[in-house]
Amino acid sequence: MASTTTIVDPQSHCSGNAELYRDADGVRWSFMLNLTDISYGTYGNNKFYMGQLIVDRARFVVFRKWGRVGAKTPQSKTEYYSSVEAAEKAFQKVFRAKSGNKWPLAEPFVRKKGKYFLVELDDGEPEAASADAAQKVGDKEEEVVSKLPEEVQYIIQLICDPEVVMREMVSLNVDLNRFPLGKLSKAQISQGYDILQRISTTLEELEELTKTPAPPPKTTKAGAKSRRKAKAKAKGPAAAATKSAASCRDDLKSLSSEFYSLIPHDFGRSLPPVIANMTDLKVKLELLEVLSNLEISQMLQKQEAEKPKGPAIHPLDLHYDMLTTNMEPLDKSGKEYKIIEKFITKTNGGSKLNINTVLKIARPDEESHKGVLGSLDNHKLLWHGSRLSNFVGILSQGLRIAPPEAPKNGYQFGKGAVLLLADVALGKPYKTPNGEFLDYSMVKDQRGCDSTHGLGRMAPSEDEYETLPDGIVVPAGTLKPVAGDQYLLYNEFIVYRREQVQLRYLDANGVAWSFMLNYTNISFGTYGNNKFYMVQLIQDGYRYMVFRKWGRVGAKNPQRALERYNSSLEKAQASFTKKFLDKSGNEWPLTGPFERVEGKYVLVELDDEVPEEEADESEVEQEEEVLSALHETVQDVLKVPQISQGYTLLQQLSEALKEIEELNKAVEDKKDAPAQKRAGTRRSTRVKRTANPNAAQIRRLKNSLKTLTSDFYTLIPHDFGRNLPPPIDSMDEVKLKIDLLEVLANIEISQKLQAEKKKNAKKKSGTDESKLNSLDVQYNLLNVKMEPLPESTEEYKIIERYVETTHAPTHVQYKLRIKSILKISRPDEEKIKDVFQSVDNHKLLWHGSRLSNVVGILSKGLRVAPPEAPNNGYMFGKGVRGVLILAEVALGTPYKAEEAEDLTYTSLKKTKGCDSTHGVGRMAAPEEDYETMDDGVVVPVGEFMPSDGNGSLLYNEFIVYRQEQVKLRYLVNLDFLYEEEDEA
Repeated sequence: MASTTTIVDPQSHCSGNAELYRDADGVRWSFMLNLTDISYGTYGNNKFYMGQLIVDRARFVVFRKWGRVGAKTPQSKTEYYSSVEAAEKAFQKVFRAKSGNKWPLAEPFVRKKGKYFLVELDDGEPEAASADAAQKVGDKEEEVVSKLPEEVQYIIQLICDPEVVMREMVSLNVDLNRFPLGKLSKAQISQGYDILQRISTTLEELEELTKTPAPPPKTTKAGAKSRRKAKAKAKGPAAAATKSAASCRDDLKSLSSEFYSLIPHDFGRSLPPVIANMTDLKVKLELLEVLSNLEISQMLQKQEAEKPKGPAIHPLDLHYDMLTTNMEPLDKSGKEYKIIEKFITKTNGGSKLNINTVLKIARPDEESHKGVLGSLDNHKLLWHGSRLSNFVGILSQGLRIAPPEAPKNGYQFGKGAVLLLADVALGKPYKTPNGEFLDYSMVKDQRGCDSTHGLGRMAPSEDEYETLPDGIVVPAGTLKPVAGDQYLLYNEFIVYRREQVQLRYLDANGVAWSFMLNYTNISFGTYGNNKFYMVQLIQDGYRYMVFRKWGRVGAKNPQRALERYNSSLEKAQASFTKKFLDKSGNEWPLTGPFERVEGKYVLVELDDEVPEEEADESEVEQEEEVLSALHETVQDVLKVPQISQGYTLLQQLSEALKEIEELNKAVEDKKDAPAQKRAGTRRSTRVKRTANPNAAQIRRLKNSLKTLTSDFYTLIPHDFGRNLPPPIDSMDEVKLKIDLLEVLANIEISQKLQAEKKKNAKKKSGTDESKLNSLDVQYNLLNVKMEPLPESTEEYKIIERYVETTHAPTHVQYKLRIKSILKISRPDEEKIKDVFQSVDNHKLLWHGSRLSNVVGILSKGLRVAPPEAPNNGYMFGKGVRGVLILAEVALGTPYKAEEAEDLTYTSLKKTKGCDSTHGVGRMAAPEEDYETMDDGVVVPVGEFMPSDGNGSLLYNEFIVYRQEQVKLRYLVNLDFLYEEEDEA
């Protein structure tokens, strides 16, 4: 039979030589009982009772200990006997009184109402034995050197750390430090699954009962007799359903008590919670999974301790051998590593991750199901995420299917290996948008499939998929929205046979424990709320600290706090996660997209690249001394300020403003309409205020403007000092913010180039390669060829005339002087050559932009505004304007428009049969003055003259809606000469 405790309790105060009594059948006389009843009193019953018969020298000791689960100072009693018979009798009496069963157990334990439940623990050697064995190895740790690569050592240290198990047990309300619990047996865990199955069934019944609609109330009056009849009738099915629902809730309390009695939990003095919904059920399933893997881990340790002693081995090597899994670090410069790196970057939907190491793994046990794996096609490399405490079990035993006694409702698509990185043979997948309980026979026999594909609302772009050398497909595409009403946010793949999975790689990803939150509410008080909250978990050697900073955005002296936790990482992490949950309403670390909670802070996602501090530049940055190989005119262009990143949308603000404008216009139209005379007998002398039927709607929209403005400033922090953040209440303000976001988008590109520059510089710092000037490095990163255009060429002279003649007459406060002209060639534009040449009517047009946008434009080309940007910020829809980069634009057939229209390429092509939009200005250069380049590109040179246009535009604007219709040709570097700076 299984024992219930295996070590002499230190609270018995027996000698060091004391041991548990064994009878003639080899049964240890020791038990652990537990009782939970959440319906009892205010705090419920949640208590344990432990008994041991101990042999200590010539005496027999019966030791008892009891109290609330997790109690720091439980009660205890020690009784001494001179004969074994008397001690056995006392022990048996206690066991029968508390559990209602006889000791020793000749038959399976029977649960008695109101009595304690037996907690069965693994009847192995005491944990002290394996601990001693580990200690003996540990004693020589200083002398013995690990033979494992550093990357493998890091992983083994991570997954075999006892503190990992402790932390996860605490998070699941099981405290192994303070709790009288050893190693739960497989039978105990199996019974736990069985109880959860019954809870699952009860939850299903309750859901069905609560769905039953109540009968509609009758509105007709009835006499006393009719009312009595109706009342009697109501006591029928509806009353029975109500009773059944109440009965189900009572059953949930009873079953929850039974589960906590079987799997003891530490709730302190709080009332043990009812397992009342599917979320609670899934947490308990996760607990049993952790306990199952813990049982495997302890079994492996025991087996390792029982092996004959040989040469001294480092503890990490000992744990590695125990796993019987080969692990090799992947070369960071290799193709496999690069593909996995891309897979992580593209498909990560939660906290930002840094790759610490990637190990290639091979399990000898998986050779046995090689035939099944090879018989199926459609192999994909898929993620399997799990708690750290589960990885010892996963690596040593492989991914396992949930046991048959586990409840089906805890699994979206049945019990399978849901998605480490594993080669999964999917074969023909059954695609479903909803959660269904399935097993292998249902999928194979009824649907003719080999796996299940749970469709998500977001999926990786298939055109970005990668393929490993052995043909395994890696879905490493950017996550994009998918049409449909799917339940899942992301794709899930499920197989129902272990033979369809082969573990391939183990990733150790580091989440940076740092966050920045922001919250703006312009409707709060006199000055509004405009505040930030920042927290970092800092490691200094073996000490851990949590640093917090908060205050109004832009405050010179924000409040700060530093909490020191010495060597306790667990406490530091608990403080960090609590702050994040309190302030944002989300749990850390993020496993999915951040969800906005009303009244809480919003996460500001920052690029977690190493900050560009001068202190870090050290010897690598000594390249300033190296002379640049670039022409000085090219150097001048690259000396532009570098700034930071960000992006969001203003579509809702734009729509609200448009709606307000329409409502106000309707009111004005009504005022201008002639008043209708009405017949009446009395003439009033009171002045009547004109009623505005749209006033309430306008007020509501203006309030929504304040809310949306608050959301925008929360997402994109602004520094307004102590002033009230201004509402975005006009289209001019919307356009200003669009401009801001365009700058931020280009700056993000600039920062990535800078980060790449530093990375490359560090790589080359130890090599013999010749150093480059910092401007040469930046130039190379742009991947753009620039050559100065000689002033004597015809091209230069045409562009010079173009600048002089098309300088707007309204800009009289300054003159323009060409400093240099660079001819541009972007290799990336070769990819769009076919589309570009298929459209005729090529013109050389101006594109003006902020200096901060130039790096993004040169490296990525002119880009069309994203679909989420508001349409109202653009005169003729979201396109590229040729309105001081000179671009060759393939206009094709232009659609001439005088007023603003919301257009896209599709609407323009389908409804108007055109390739571009020509916003007609009231002034334009005469066509007879136009010049043509040698390659046939038309340059609209000429003095501005009044045109036939009567629209709102002063000058012509040309818009194309596809990036493929634009080719960058020249970059014109200008000096602005104001009157006082004009040449003498």
